[in-house]
Amino acid sequence: VSRRVAETQRTYGAWLRRGENDLRSLASGLQSEERLLLENSSMTSIEFLLRFGKLLAMSAKDDLKEMLLAKSVRTGDFTLASGAKSDLYVDCRVTAMDNHGAKWVGECGWELVREKIEAEGLEVDAIGGMTMGADPISLVVGMASADHEKALQVFTVRKEPKGHGRGKQIEGNFKEGDKVVVVDDVITTARNLLLAGVP
Repeated sequence: VSRRVAETQRTYGAWLRRGENDLRSLASGLQSEERLLLENSSMTSIEFLLRFGKLLAMSAKDDLKEMLLAKSVRTGDFTLASGAKSDLYVDCRVTAMDNHGAKWVGECGWELVREKIEAEGLEVDAIGGMTMGADPISLVVGMASADHEKALQVFTVRKEPKGHGRGKQIEGNFKEGDKVVVVDDVITTARNLLLAGVP
């Protein structure tokens, strides 16, 4: 059971156990989609709980997909960082830096990373990538992982080492030997990541 469904079960399970029968009394605290579901529903309490939990569990991914299509995907004549030409351009930063979009990126990103870690028995210490495309993504995924036993630290990679201070190219919570997940907002050839020396 996903964390979102579990939270729903805790919140509404206690209410259901008190023997209340009028599900519509919950509507005042729900978003319009959930409220509509209740108002047009003849479901039992358990049926509602299961369907409402499923709706919550899927909403982040669905909402993120809609925002990406609305704000980030553009068609036209573009030159990519690799030098290749494309009639499609995806500017994920406007979604990843949106207050709602960032939350959904964190939830969906951590779910994908966690599933990979658990399925393959991986040991991963941190998540990060090339500044600045990866920065908002790695940060919110790291934040979403914070309460998990396999929580990830966050780092960022400069295009070149600093010319002052400690002269670091990799900033944040990263040390030699760490096993990492590397992300970026859009990857075509991964050339920039390789040039940056990301392990």
